[in-house]
Parts: sequence; C-alpha cells; structure tokens
Amino acid sequence: MRLSKMIMGLGLAVSMTLSIGFSSFAGVLDAGIVSSCNGKYAFNVDKTKDLAQNYYQAEKVLNSACPAVGMTTMETVYSGGDGSVMIDGQNLNMLESIQNQTDEWLAANMAVIVPQGTPSDRIIPICADWVADRMTYDYSANSNKALGRAYQSALSCFTLGTGLCATYAYAFNSMVSYVPVNPETGTVDYTAANPTHLQTRFVYTSRHAWSAVYENGAWHHYDVCSYDLMNRDSRYLDMTSGIMSDAKYSNISIVF
Repeated sequence: MRLSKMIMGLGLAVSMTLSIGFSSFAGVLDAGIVSSCNGKYAFNVDKTKDLAQNYYQAEKVLNSACPAVGMTTMETVYSGGDGSVMIDGQNLNMLESIQNQTDEWLAANMAVIVPQGTPSDRIIPICADWVADRMTYDYSANSNKALGRAYQSALSCFTLGTGLCATYAYAFNSMVSYVPVNPETGTVDYTAANPTHLQTRFVYTSRHAWSAVYENGAWHHYDVCSYDLMNRDSRYLDMTSGIMSDAKYSNISIVF
C-alpha cells in the first residue's frame, strides 16, 4: 500500500510522501513531545528551515514514545509558518487511545508470549513468529483508503488479527520494545529494577513499511510482513543489503 501524508499549512496544503518503561509507554502528552500551540499541538523538535526534516524529527519522537502508532496513523498533519509540525486534538486523542489500549494488551499478554527467563536473543524471533501467526494480510485495503488508514496501528493486529504491512511493523515494534531485559543476566526479567529495552523504529517508503531494531550499536531491519507472506523466509529477519536492494526498500524517508 502506498504510504503518504498530507501536511496542511495555513492556507496551503502540501502532499508529501514521506528504552521505554516496562509498565507502559510514555504516551504523547506524558512524554512531553508536544506542546499546545494555537489550538493544536506542536511537536517539540529543533526546527529548521526544512519542513520535511522537521516532519521526520517529529515522526522520530512520536515513534519512540508511542511505538504502537505513528504519523501514518493520521490523515492530516499541520505546519505553521515557523516550521512547526502540529496535530489537532482529535488526532492527539486518537493516538493516546490506541497507545493506551496497546499498553493494556501488552501488560496482559507479553509475559505469556515471551516468558520470564527467556534469553534476550530470543525476543525478536519469538515476536516475529507471534505476529506472523496472528496476522492475515488484507489485500482489499490496498484499494480502500479508509480501511488502509484504520490498519495503521499495532492494535489492529492485537484485536483483529488483520491489516497491512504497517500493522505488522507497529505490532512487532510494540512487542519487542516492551520486553524488559535484566542487564546482569541477559534474560527477560519482568521484575528487574532497572531493565533495558530494545529500541525499535517504524520504517517506510511510498510502497512498503517494516521495522528496525537497534542491536549491537547498529540498526537492523526486519520485515515481518514479507517474512509471513513468503512462508517464513528468514532472509526478511535482519535483512542483508542484498535483500534491501529491492525497490520497495528504496528511498527511506525517516531519520534514526
């Protein structure tokens, strides 16, 4: 499905293609990533003269605070004359609601999916297999814009078990980044006082969406959707440069 965003300025519309806590993620408001601005909410990023770069930075902080959702979840994002990237109250409430419901699902289920004591190097494959088992790709959404937009969150995976490539990515990211690891034992520990968490990013082009996980000082790319649709082809987990030479992975428009 083509992923795109409409940024609305004042009097101008421009079409652009463009270690979280255990108990819950920070959330849009609680994380302090937006501030009230002229009846809307502006992302707290260092603004430049380049609106696209400001958008990517806003996307980065949103994705870090709320891995269950992202800019693709919203139909419209606004821009101010000073380069601010803003969302309205309706979208803010929607993002908060989806993330909160996702938090509740994670708290109720992750200790069963990735049990206490699991070696940390098993978190990613366990979560990838769970999402692939759970999900059914809805091809009808490729030609149904409203349905495709509704699938732009992790919640579609957890509650419906159906969606698009973005659904796979948001669900996988939410699960992987939630699981706490005891740095002293290198195992999953839901009682650890100061656990570590894998960092994830939602990655997309105009054609496709997938995940990135920060491991051993570098970002590694995981396409759980293709992994599922290609009969659990392991080449789509921690993808090599050869796999990522496919055109659907070209022209990534995010910042890490």
